[in-house]
Amino acid sequence: MAAAAVAGRLADRHGAHPAIWLGAAATLIAWMLFGLWAGLAALVVGVIVLDFGIQGALVSHQQQIFALDPAARSRINTLFMTGMFLGGALGSASAIRVWADFGWEGTCLLGGGFALLGLLLKRRG
Repeated sequence: MAAAAVAGRLADRHGAHPAIWLGAAATLIAWMLFGLWAGLAALVVGVIVLDFGIQGALVSHQQQIFALDPAARSRINTLFMTGMFLGGALGSASAIRVWADFGWEGTCLLGGGFALLGLLLKRRG
């Protein structure tokens, strides 16, 4: 909830792109925390940072897509959320395979790699 409010204010002031970029950067930082800092504290801090990143980017992306056609918000959001869930399913399936073969370190590299890919794609967009 807090991330959505912060991202919304940032997107209102500066547009959605900086808020999306910050969300992707926070996601990458979270995966770095998971991989580099062992212990329960790392897990707690990492999950909070990850939640801020994901929620902030989500709200900012929705702001962008809702501006496309206000009369089609419901249909556009359905497509957007379907894509989000399909991406999440792909990430989860990939993480299961990577966990089995490479453990926690590999899983952190996979999550960080996905976040880095998001940053690189956002830079081009």
